[in-house]
Amino acid sequence: MDRTAYNQCMVPHMQGQKSKEQRQHDMCVGAKLCTGKVATREEAEQICSMPKLPKWAKAALPEVEDCSCPEKMKRTLDHLDLIALKVHEGEAGEAKGLAALVLNDAISCRPELVPGLIDETMAQVNSLGKRFYLKGESREVENQLKMIKEVLSA
Repeated sequence: MDRTAYNQCMVPHMQGQKSKEQRQHDMCVGAKLCTGKVATREEAEQICSMPKLPKWAKAALPEVEDCSCPEKMKRTLDHLDLIALKVHEGEAGEAKGLAALVLNDAISCRPELVPGLIDETMAQVNSLGKRFYLKGESREVENQLKMIKEVLSA
């Protein structure tokens, strides 16, 4: 498809008074349809409605093998425990990669299950930060966990 045809195809998706979120969603749907990545509007809606990884999570996400959802959820539980341990050991910087894995695994499998687990981990991280005088490090990890929760709740 040449640029002119693509632009013409996108016009209906860009017109009208819309909120910023609706405009972004319509542009995403239009791009998927106009480039031929999907055949139906329903497929495009489904793809564009999925939560997106924040930039910090994309950058911190290591390459991991693909595994089943039960394995990913077990890994999520392990990683949430490990995040608290890293804060306890004063290695909060290493928690960013773990938080990115938690977010990625949760988005792909059970986004409704993880916010409750995140609340427990945030409370634990907060407590550890206060107990071991690591408030700055624990606050950064808490912010990452809050962002995961917001992405999954969207």
